[in-house]
Amino acid sequence: MIFDRKSWLRVLGTFFLTPLALACGGDRGSPPRVTDQPILVIGIDGMEWSIMLPMLEAGDLPGFKALMERGSFGELETFEPTFSPVIWTSVATGKLPHKHGITHFVKVEPGQRRPQLNTNRDRTTKALWNIFSDFDQTVHTIGWWMTFPAEEVKGIMVAQTNTPTQIDTRKGRAVWKGTLLPGLKGQVYPPESQDAVIELAARIQENLPQRTRSTFGTFPHPTNELSQRLWNNTQWAFRSDAVYEGIALDLLATGEAFDLMLVYFGGPDVVGHRFWRYMFPEKYRYSPFPEQVENFKNVIRDYYRHMDRVVADLAEAAGPEASVIVLSDHGMQAVNTNAEFHPKDIPDDINSGHHQDAPPGIFIAAGKYITRQTQIDVNGSFSATDLSSVGTVLDIAPTILALKGLPIGKDFDGEVLEKILDAEFLDEFVPQYRNTHDSRAWLASRPDRLLTPEVEKERMEQLRSLGYIQ
Repeated sequence: MIFDRKSWLRVLGTFFLTPLALACGGDRGSPPRVTDQPILVIGIDGMEWSIMLPMLEAGDLPGFKALMERGSFGELETFEPTFSPVIWTSVATGKLPHKHGITHFVKVEPGQRRPQLNTNRDRTTKALWNIFSDFDQTVHTIGWWMTFPAEEVKGIMVAQTNTPTQIDTRKGRAVWKGTLLPGLKGQVYPPESQDAVIELAARIQENLPQRTRSTFGTFPHPTNELSQRLWNNTQWAFRSDAVYEGIALDLLATGEAFDLMLVYFGGPDVVGHRFWRYMFPEKYRYSPFPEQVENFKNVIRDYYRHMDRVVADLAEAAGPEASVIVLSDHGMQAVNTNAEFHPKDIPDDINSGHHQDAPPGIFIAAGKYITRQTQIDVNGSFSATDLSSVGTVLDIAPTILALKGLPIGKDFDGEVLEKILDAEFLDEFVPQYRNTHDSRAWLASRPDRLLTPEVEKERMEQLRSLGYIQ
């Protein structure tokens, strides 16, 4: 365990004896009357309803089903371009890209010949972790996009650095998403916790082969060059998710109270991109060889089963009083259906699943202030056409603030999802508003960039391998 009770109090106590001296910005008004519930937000990149629904009916996703039985669920509308850092920043800020400043994975700076990586420094508006900290609410943020370098918050922030320590193509190894780098400062706040987090990541790496086998099994046939490369991509995503899961469970195991925890997992997006044609070979003009289909036809389903266990474990660890929100930034569907995907002459674009036309994501929420959906019988049979839209990715931040009783910025682009909230709760905790949470002082205090040119170059190679940039 990273954070035993004594070390937790020792590390955090010096920061939290008094509220953080952060400029809230806007009109202060009277202090809000906050609710007593903790809120757990689990972001799962690329989770797709059309994959989930048959698995729910077959009983393969009991964790998701348990939340759906006692809460609300439906499609979550997103927007184009469906780039992960753009959408997940909108989820955390409630604002459109032109307001929050993250419009792509990279940006072109004046005087630079090649794009530079976006970092936390490029976000130009406050996110949920800043707002909760402003109001002396404990907030933990683990693996969320655009959080490197980590910010000063009331809680723990483990940044997603999105930079591999190396690119080793000799054995077909692909880059690893969200790698924590030994020796690179600024990945964890408070900084006193970084060594412990890095040690946990190393332990998970040691156990990764065993965890991989228990989740995906073993392959009955040898892999070819293409499928091995795809499988290596899956392993680095699985490692990243395992690290974030371990950190979140360690934090929850301390028993210390928290107000908001946000955790991000990227693996379903990676396997959706890579293995869609192995799961649905009939959709492609050139289907994979039968042996490779047998090897990889269940990789996506296996990852969904894995995420089901992760969601169930996190929800249980958060406690019965917690409100749990699970969402994806978009869905997934087939692409490159006429491509040959030659196993030896590997094409530049090896993705067979995509989301660039913005298919809706998933939304599931459960808690004592969240209404129970009765239109659909979770124990019966239903399809994606039976699902209705809950809202958009822009509505998540204002809804979380409303659940906690904190004021919502009038400059937000999203709205409170009142239809999923209990009517008596809304009567008692009427959503409050202020002009903005931002201030010039906060913007001037943004963290400095910490990525070296070498690390930025490696990250650019990772983005090219995923097909996001040319």
